[in-house]
Amino acid sequence: EFAHRYLPIVDPRFVQVAKVGEEIVGFILGLPNFTPGIQKAKGKLFPFGILHILRSMRKTKQLDLMLGAVEKSYRGRGVEIALAIRLLAACKKAQYDTIEIHLVLESNTQMLGELKRAGCQYHKRFRVFGKDL
Repeated sequence: EFAHRYLPIVDPRFVQVAKVGEEIVGFILGLPNFTPGIQKAKGKLFPFGILHILRSMRKTKQLDLMLGAVEKSYRGRGVEIALAIRLLAACKKAQYDTIEIHLVLESNTQMLGELKRAGCQYHKRFRVFGKDL
């Protein structure tokens, strides 16, 4: 269901897949930022909202990294780096200047370490707090 919902707006340039033989061992998915289009459409797709969204996806210079995963047995073996390099090359070719990475858990120290080594800068941090009532 998730794939079918987003398939119409997925740009194949920003979907990278790592395979070993015929087995998929990792992937990364980015979407052009379409937030300005949603804002201009006031959250409505019809009658003209979809046009605002599609236009903003064409004009944007920011890629939102939505989802990525590498099979556990292949982590730390360069698959993550290969996927990132291919995605960066696609972004450079498309003349994007920013990649925003969403929802990396603070407990995911391996991913945070990779981002730090790549020179990524933090500019937002989302946290969820809970309290027993």
